[in-house]
Amino acid sequence: GLPTEGRQGGHRVVQSVKAICNALAAVETPEITSALNQLPPCPSRMQPKIQKDPTVLAVRENREKVVEALTAAILDLVELYCSTFDADFQTAVHGSRKHDLVQEACHFTGPLAFTVYATHRIPITWATSYEDFYLSCSLSHGGKELCSPLYTRRAHFSKYLFHLIIWDQQICFPIQVNRLPRETLLCATLYALPIPLPGSSSEANKQRRLPEALGWVTTPLFNFRQVLTCGRKLLGLWPATQESPSARWSAPNFHQPDSVILQIDFPTSAFDIKFTSPPGDKFSPRYVFGSLREEDQRVLKNIMRKESLYWLTDADKKRLWEKRYYCHLEVSSLPLVLASAPSWEWACLPDIYALLKQWTHMNHQDALGLLHATFPDQEVRRMAVQWIGSLSDAELLDYLPQLVQALKYECYLDSPLVRFLLKRAVSDLRVTHYFFWLLKDGLKDSQFSIRYQYLLAALLCCCGKGLREEFNRQCW
Repeated sequence: GLPTEGRQGGHRVVQSVKAICNALAAVETPEITSALNQLPPCPSRMQPKIQKDPTVLAVRENREKVVEALTAAILDLVELYCSTFDADFQTAVHGSRKHDLVQEACHFTGPLAFTVYATHRIPITWATSYEDFYLSCSLSHGGKELCSPLYTRRAHFSKYLFHLIIWDQQICFPIQVNRLPRETLLCATLYALPIPLPGSSSEANKQRRLPEALGWVTTPLFNFRQVLTCGRKLLGLWPATQESPSARWSAPNFHQPDSVILQIDFPTSAFDIKFTSPPGDKFSPRYVFGSLREEDQRVLKNIMRKESLYWLTDADKKRLWEKRYYCHLEVSSLPLVLASAPSWEWACLPDIYALLKQWTHMNHQDALGLLHATFPDQEVRRMAVQWIGSLSDAELLDYLPQLVQALKYECYLDSPLVRFLLKRAVSDLRVTHYFFWLLKDGLKDSQFSIRYQYLLAALLCCCGKGLREEFNRQCW
């Protein structure tokens, strides 16, 4: 048998690794699990003659390799933690290499694929309440699903250093990367079947056996530099009690210190896959609305009277998009026309951008419609901000609550709307005050509190010491 000393040495290593992982959000990567499983027992003190035995030397060499692999896996976890959380430390060696090689996303015909590895930090109560855990993955743009959701197989609790639900399964969407709109959101939702209560009736069991959503998270596929996500990502799940918004971006839930963490491994490559914004077509036809047949004019006018984008039927959208070049003078119809665009993939953008560029200048009220959740496209939102840019400070105060809400639908923090609001806030005291308190109020929304915190910090940096002190007094 193994000497007690050897067993204890191995146990101490495992406990030390567990303590490190516990400090790093209780995440246990497959490399750490694998290295610990291969860890041979530590040798007890041996006679010098035995130490030279070839078998003993081979075991020692193997142990050193495993310890090196374990050390590398822990360093990778530290780096992953630092890139995921707002850590006040970092690794001495940065593994994140800067890619000089870039491939344009419009030329990348491979499908979107990634590996769903596991969920970490599982509440222990789930072990007795749920079974058959699975994940639903969907892609959306402006609230519209791009294809049917894909599901992982059903998995149960695993126990290594911590409790995990491991799938280690590849998800491959039937959609090429060059067909993805730039602001595509990946939404992952965790489901499970409730375990029937002992002694409950079969009818009650049937009702209880419906899958229950336990948590969800959304993340953009292209980052603010327009580069496709790659490498390992940790995403904190929001509790299913909070509505899952398919249309709006929401930061992963690291707001709660015990949120369940989903680990997804995206492919890595020697180059960045970048979504380069295409220029608009040089020419977008403009036809006279009155030149349409009377029946077409009547149908289009009825469609344009619809006050909400949600009231547009598929037939309405088809008709509007076919006749888009006749609608220039029906200025307020632009949100309805753009909501009818069949796709926002790269190949369709030149036509959409040319239409946008040549559209008659919209008034402030109508331009606000382009900041709706349906339009995450950066160029559309930039044009909307350009059109509302001529608002006077007094008018801006009226629209400010809506604009602060519209910040929720920005795919990236650095956006034309954010820059516009900060610029106007520092040029008028009333706007500064009102903007400050609207952001302060927004902190109550846990899904967006991180975003509003960043904006508050930016506002306080820009507004000067005197105002900062005044806000400080008012907040106490």
